[in-house]
Amino acid sequence: MAKVKNPFLSSEARGSVGGMTASRNTMGAYMRAKASPVQPRTETQQKRRYALQKLTREYQDLTTTQIEAWNDFASNWPITDVFGDSISITGLDWYVSLNSRLAALGSASATLPPLNPNSTFNNTVSIFQHVSTGAIVMGLSGSLTPGSAIWMSWSSNLPKSSIFTKKSCKLREIYDSTVSLSHTLILYSGLVPDESCVQFKFIGVDPEGRATPVQKKNIFPTSI
Repeated sequence: MAKVKNPFLSSEARGSVGGMTASRNTMGAYMRAKASPVQPRTETQQKRRYALQKLTREYQDLTTTQIEAWNDFASNWPITDVFGDSISITGLDWYVSLNSRLAALGSASATLPPLNPNSTFNNTVSIFQHVSTGAIVMGLSGSLTPGSAIWMSWSSNLPKSSIFTKKSCKLREIYDSTVSLSHTLILYSGLVPDESCVQFKFIGVDPEGRATPVQKKNIFPTSI
């Protein structure tokens, strides 16, 4: 991957030309070889695809009034992309985004959008290594309200020098209101003390499927 100042002879570029792709991250502009999309084949990927197809069909079966409500919601609430730019997404995008989280909890799909996209999830989530057991634990400031959930992702044991989020940091558990205020995520036996890092990222989801911003934390487990 090459870092560049004037990709494609411009002051800034994002996209692909020929076999090269220009993009940007926190380190600045860079160029890489264009990657061709690969059809997902694993069982988890196939399940995710079928779930998205199901939600798309649900959306198409909504009434005209309901679809207009989702499109109005989308026009009023743009999102911020990874580059910090404000972009508008479709009513279908919002429908799938909110209802995929509800489906994961076994809740019925919402046929109308909420008043706004701001999550009402207000619990404080902490992740730390327990001083006596050595396990990595999730602590909550209070019990989750019914319908709320925490989507928790974490990585495999990584080198301590790891900075950027790795592909092994993936969704492991979705915790609903039955989770205890102190819950073990990884046992001490599953760690590599004093030599590794484990990356965590999580969101809090409220009963309407609205999510908090992604929170991240790196834990460097030590020997007990």
